[in-house]
Amino acid sequence: MRNMINQLQSAVRESRAFGQQKHALDKDMRHDGRTFSHTAMQSRLDTARNFGKFMTEMHPEITAAVNVRAGHVNEWLNTKATSCSPFTLTRYSSEMRAILKEAGNLYNHNFANEINEIKAPKVEREYEPPRNSHGMDAADIRALHDSYDPGSTGDRACALSHAAGLRAGGIVSVTPADIQIESDRATVTVTEKGGRTRTVSVYDAKDIAELQRIREMVPEQARLVPMQTDSLERSLDRHLEKLGLSDKYHYTSSHAMRKEWAQREYDRYRQDHNKLASIQHTNEALGHGAQRDVDLLGRYVNDIN
Repeated sequence: MRNMINQLQSAVRESRAFGQQKHALDKDMRHDGRTFSHTAMQSRLDTARNFGKFMTEMHPEITAAVNVRAGHVNEWLNTKATSCSPFTLTRYSSEMRAILKEAGNLYNHNFANEINEIKAPKVEREYEPPRNSHGMDAADIRALHDSYDPGSTGDRACALSHAAGLRAGGIVSVTPADIQIESDRATVTVTEKGGRTRTVSVYDAKDIAELQRIREMVPEQARLVPMQTDSLERSLDRHLEKLGLSDKYHYTSSHAMRKEWAQREYDRYRQDHNKLASIQHTNEALGHGAQRDVDLLGRYVNDIN
């Protein structure tokens, strides 16, 4: 039998309804356990991985997804209450209802009663952002990178993340053909959320040298990091755990690394531009769109001066 994480993530993947218009369906079909976008699927896959890891550690006797109960989900949500905002807790509870509905569809099980009993815990305190919400420390990124053997997929993933601030889904899609090296810069063209393609410019000499190094490791049309997104996240998490850093960051490893890149890119651009232009540039460089607001960028850049 597959482990709990694989069972739950398989249910999420089987729910794909990409290309269908949610609002064109009748009300019952909208809520029958379908995932309509790449963004929603990736978010649910992350939640399924986190909850599955909790079940494996805290309830190893539960080996089948059909035996998950609302009490297990609520117990997991309660462990998040000390580090997550009320908004995030509500999102987790909503996603777990969807995941159980999807698991019910795949494994022919009725989770209706369990779904109704899932409740986001009330937070009776003023929410405080988790430690290191600004992103992974540069020294920790270097330690994480050094923990991988030179030439390994993890080595290449860390190099791509540090150079271009890519999402995990982008890291696993890049080929050598997507990297162009020029005299004073490099570019990385990547396909990420929603199938959108964008190009990131890289100006740091060390990062350019790293991109040159890794692009020579595989054939031009082969993926530099031939892994699934969740497999990459698990690999990064395992290495952080071996380094004793797994409790230091509340975000997924690649996201914490992306936040560190966002601060560096904002600081680089801010040297020659005003604050508004720098905000717009960094939002666009992150793949959010230049006109997104400062509140969004504030989730990535701790020091907006």
